[in-house]
Amino acid sequence: MKICPFCKEEIDFGIYRNTVCPKCGKRLHVCLCCRFYDKDASWHCREDIDELVKYVDEPNFCDRFELTNKDIKFDDSRDKKKGRKAFDSLFGE
Repeated sequence: MKICPFCKEEIDFGIYRNTVCPKCGKRLHVCLCCRFYDKDASWHCREDIDELVKYVDEPNFCDRFELTNKDIKFDDSRDKKKGRKAFDSLFGE
């Protein structure tokens, strides 16, 4: 049985590149939802992949994808103000 790692809704259909959870609307075929995702591993993946996936929260074409059984807590809105503040702090502004 597959379960959405965001909201725990049961998923009883195949997961493809553009699949979203029918309950929460989150994209499912993303690195963050894969059982091989590991932020500390080379290229954030425990599998031997050919290239870095730049955005782990965006749909991809990885054929090794397997839905994780772990809880995912990820805010998929990128906080630009926080990023800009960190960038400016590098130069003492």
